[in-house]
Amino acid sequence: AQVAASALAKELPAGAKVLVCGSDSLASLLSDAGFEIVDSAQAQPDVVIQGYFPTLNWSMFEEAALAVQGGAAWYATNSDATRPTDRGLVPGAGAAIAVLATVLRRQPTIFGKPYRPMLAEAITRTRAQRPIFVGDRLDTDIEGAVNAGIDSLLVFSGAHGKKDLVTATAHAHPSYIGADVTALLRAPRIATLSPGQAVCGAQKVRVTAEGASLVTQPDGVEEQLDALWALAQLAWQNPELAVAAVLERLDLIG
Repeated sequence: AQVAASALAKELPAGAKVLVCGSDSLASLLSDAGFEIVDSAQAQPDVVIQGYFPTLNWSMFEEAALAVQGGAAWYATNSDATRPTDRGLVPGAGAAIAVLATVLRRQPTIFGKPYRPMLAEAITRTRAQRPIFVGDRLDTDIEGAVNAGIDSLLVFSGAHGKKDLVTATAHAHPSYIGADVTALLRAPRIATLSPGQAVCGAQKVRVTAEGASLVTQPDGVEEQLDALWALAQLAWQNPELAVAAVLERLDLIG
């Protein structure tokens, strides 16, 4: 939301009308940036901006759709389709975007992950010299880091899991993996590739006629993560490689 407010302040004149299809905090940030906040398409807003807001009512979707059809520019803070909770996955901002996209038959300009503005703003604000982006989603967190040209750490405490990792396309390959954010305090996993096999720590995965084969027996989470990282290197090198048998043995990772 802060990135959206900062970016819009650079693009629009002070006093421009903004219809906020999101939280009160987003509206407050935009108001503080000098914009006039409106709640109806009849007010002829210059911009519609969407953000995550779980109690958003349906009438606001209608006003936003009408405003964009009336000529308002359309922006969104992020495109995360889901949001992890302790009860499971729930719809995220991307799901709300899809509601309007179904009507408008196009997509908004997005400030957040996986697009560059948010990460560039974060790097500027923190003055980071060697930034690393930590996240649980390949399609926003990790892809965003790739787009920004920085390192990334995929953690398995949220949306995406081991199968998502090994089938990820090149623009969503993390630099590192870990069980959770505490992996930042440990030495990074390094996998070594050689013809027909990959090794990470004490774990070894080989390519056979039947597909990937786990030579070792990883008992703990960290050992299984080593095996998964080795498997990922082989799977990314050969997208047709059968990996199901190895993934099944990595039963401590989601």
